[in-house]
Amino acid sequence: MMDGTQINMKKWIVFYPIYVNSKKTIAEGRRIAAEKACENPTCVEMQTAAPISRFRLLLNRRRRSRGTSHRGGG
Repeated sequence: MMDGTQINMKKWIVFYPIYVNSKKTIAEGRRIAAEKACENPTCVEMQTAAPISRFRLLLNRRRRSRGTSHRGGG
């Protein structure tokens, strides 16, 4: 962290925008029902929503498999 303390991320849940992208199929990586998902979510939107949902969020902007990235999985 910025204050010099270490973060133990071993027990953190990894959450990608593609998991809640209503434009993706289950086979493409969506993990919730399409009607509960949102269209092309971005990490910035997830960062905004995290405190509301009482989640601590650490953004990792490296590109991931299946075309996911910080731009919302597209």
